[in-house]
Amino acid sequence: MKSLVLVLAPGFALALGLAVVLGVALHASPARAGGDSSGQLATEVASAFGLYNRYSATQLPTLTSEQFKDLLKGKVVKIRRGHTTPPPGLPAGERAERVYGMMIFEQPRANVWIAAMDPHYVTLSILKELRLASDSDGGCVWYQHLKLPWPISDRHWTIALGRTPALTDSTGGVVWEQRWRLADNGLQLGLEAVTAGRVPGLTLEVAQKSVYTPVNEGSWTAFTLSEDRTLLVYYVSSSVGGSISDDIVADFATATLDKLFKVLTERGATIASHYIEGHEPLFGGDGKPIPPSAVR
Repeated sequence: MKSLVLVLAPGFALALGLAVVLGVALHASPARAGGDSSGQLATEVASAFGLYNRYSATQLPTLTSEQFKDLLKGKVVKIRRGHTTPPPGLPAGERAERVYGMMIFEQPRANVWIAAMDPHYVTLSILKELRLASDSDGGCVWYQHLKLPWPISDRHWTIALGRTPALTDSTGGVVWEQRWRLADNGLQLGLEAVTAGRVPGLTLEVAQKSVYTPVNEGSWTAFTLSEDRTLLVYYVSSSVGGSISDDIVADFATATLDKLFKVLTERGATIASHYIEGHEPLFGGDGKPIPPSAVR
């Protein structure tokens, strides 16, 4: 689940984004889905964009004709845009940019969604995290701390994640979305958890010396195009604080999207053997638990 911090499972996505930004992640490699440039697919994608922009409080970016063609071919389309107005919490004199990544998967939506949300997929030992709270429809609050190589200061953040079931209802079930933002009183909540010894391996002294990210918001949006075809859109806006340029943040966030979608493609293809009876229930964009039978 989660951002630049890039968001998938609490660990993988958030950590991957920040780690790449700060030069400690793997190089990206291209991700491809099954290509299809048919008029039917173009109609499905255009309809998905139209539904979202009609019923969502936010808007998807307009694609150029070349970007639209690349999307239909199964390529990862990457878009970087500035904010028309500064996001809340952005320090004076700094700026954050929006980064979008989108790709069509030849997989059912449940496979793609669970591949992105499953908290079991944590791949970086430099990340320490704790789920602070959760609710009955999949919303949760996570504190996360990322250890970075000297002389870069460690980063940490607390984010609140939630679904948008009203958007799912308005679009006739076509759209699932999870959004995240910095949690209210997030720094205090995180430090209280560390003080209480709830974050293994992390001391209060280390946490207090870390930089709390001033901006961290984004979303995963999954569209059902057909029974076995899903459009996934990733969005993030983040400022990591400190002396690191937000241009560098946006550059690296864009560069890592190929890697991100490649991992999701591989994970979604095998997720049925992992998400089985007895697995912690994961929730769809409608706020309802996804049964293992929905994954193929």
